[in-house]
Amino acid sequence: MRVAFTLIGCKLWTGGSNYLKNLLNALHESFSSDINPILFIGNDAPVNEIDSLNPYISEVVQDSSFVLWTLPWIARQVFRKALDRDLVAEKLFTKYQIDVVFHSGLFGTRFPFPCVNWIPDFQHLYMPEMFSRREIKLRDRYFKTLARMSKRIVVSSECARKDFESFLPGYKDRVNVVKFVTKIPDDVYSSDPQEKLNQYGVPEKFFHLPNQFWKHKNHLLVIKALKLLKKSHSDIYIVCTGNISDYRNPGYFDFLKREISENGVKGQIALLGLVPLDHLYAFLRQSVAILNPSLFEGWSTTVEEAKSLGKKVLLSDIPVHREQQPPEGTYLNPTNPDDLAEKMLKVWEETEPGPDFQMETKARSLLKIRVRSFAETFVNVMKKAIYE
Repeated sequence: MRVAFTLIGCKLWTGGSNYLKNLLNALHESFSSDINPILFIGNDAPVNEIDSLNPYISEVVQDSSFVLWTLPWIARQVFRKALDRDLVAEKLFTKYQIDVVFHSGLFGTRFPFPCVNWIPDFQHLYMPEMFSRREIKLRDRYFKTLARMSKRIVVSSECARKDFESFLPGYKDRVNVVKFVTKIPDDVYSSDPQEKLNQYGVPEKFFHLPNQFWKHKNHLLVIKALKLLKKSHSDIYIVCTGNISDYRNPGYFDFLKREISENGVKGQIALLGLVPLDHLYAFLRQSVAILNPSLFEGWSTTVEEAKSLGKKVLLSDIPVHREQQPPEGTYLNPTNPDDLAEKMLKVWEETEPGPDFQMETKARSLLKIRVRSFAETFVNVMKKAIYE
């Protein structure tokens, strides 16, 4: 089976690129002889991102028509709207003998290749205050167009499936749940996390919050919990990593820094921004527990990382987190800093920093099964798109 892919995500949203890498990794590990992923990209694609995917793909095709807002790309859109069929992409996919297309764009309802598209979540239905009216209208229209032009729609959770069926009941027979899994490189488990972390000047013992600095990720709850703990436990420390840019709230990172200062916990929290992936894994393994107090998720990468690494995780009590069921999960009220403070203190006092090798060994053995299931479910959806 030859599957067409393009890059997913951008600098402002790393969730898309993480999703693609985990998916291609799972396919390579489970179906390397049966699935041939072909990556179609523009001439402007980041070299480092292509390099990170190269081990998992069969071929890379660069074409100027995949560069946004260039004349070739605009011509594609004009033809698609006029004919309800992307003739340029059709010619390319025919040349490379593509069987099915995954999340590579809108090609029209008359496009001859079966298309499968991924919808990460329906956050705008639950948190409209996070979006402008224009953004809400664009998301509504885009999701409806995806459903209309796709043979199959992939979502990452049963929660998202129910949202899809409620939002687009006319297309509910097209939706499939494919729960992604975060694959951890084997060499991560054999490394000493502290060797990579010395340069950051953080203490040996800390909690790790690896979410992007977006408002709904709920860093503010952690700051308030730290303030409550400060008088009796000023040694509790939080390391925060992730993208510091939120296009919806451009001043949010600076707001968090002011809140840290005003709540008197500046010496107990580090806002490090994006760090290299191998350093991220080191922070996760060295932490006493991973934090995810998020108010909304489609399927949390943070929680999947905790499951794959065998780490304790304190996570918000929202439906999708219940669905993810991390083995060492402690659920918290995402609106109550007292609840978080109490649960953080318990974990802090009971847990040593660094890997728990018993938990980690169990997580590694389960990871192979989980990755295989992820790949098999995805492949079954592709077959449905081709043959049904």
